[in-house]
Amino acid sequence: MTGLKGIYSIYDRKGEVYLPPFMETADGTAIRKMQDMVAQAGSIWANHPADFDLVKLAEFGELSGSVKQINKEVLANLATLVQGE
Repeated sequence: MTGLKGIYSIYDRKGEVYLPPFMETADGTAIRKMQDMVAQAGSIWANHPADFDLVKLAEFGELSGSVKQINKEVLANLATLVQGE
């Protein structure tokens, strides 16, 4: 175990802002969380998935307490995570 967690945010293309960040164990678990969000019927994520990008902002060291800057990485546009399309 590396003790590193990713720090992620959702970028709102229409609002041109990053939403409050959250942490996940890995890119895959962040993507799964977004898949669950776009599956919530009636939510803003389900209604307008193309307006949002999942972005990795940094890494957090659980053991050291340090934050490692990385080049921002767009992992997915939420529209690509909609199941059944």
